[in-house]
Amino acid sequence: MYKCSHDNCDYQSKLSANVKRHEVVHTNQRNFECEICNATFKLSDPLQVHMVVHSDEKPFSCTECNKTFSREPDLKRHKITHTEEKKYKCNFDNCKSSFNTSGNLARHKRLSHKN
Repeated sequence: MYKCSHDNCDYQSKLSANVKRHEVVHTNQRNFECEICNATFKLSDPLQVHMVVHSDEKPFSCTECNKTFSREPDLKRHKITHTEEKKYKCNFDNCKSSFNTSGNLARHKRLSHKN
C-alpha cells in the first residue's frame, strides 16, 4: 500500500498515482480552472462536477414545489425552506424573528437592521 506523506493523513491506496493525486489536497495549488467563471479547483473531478452549474441540465427536483436544481447539494439546501424548524435566530435587540436558513437570516439583518 502507498500512503500519503503528510502528517495526520491516513489516506492510502494500492496505486501510487492515486496517492500522488491525493496529496494535492494538502497544498494551495489550484491547477484546474473553469473556462466560464474562472472558479479554480485542486482536482479535475470537482471541476467536472462544477461544470453542470453552467448547463441547462437540472436533474434534481424538489418534491414540495417542483423547483429544479443542477446540483444535489443545492436541492438539499433548498428543501430546508419547506421545514417548520427555524433555528437561525436574529440577535438584534427586541427582534423575535427566526429563519430556516442562515442566508435568510443574513438577508433579514441586511434589510431590517441597517446601521
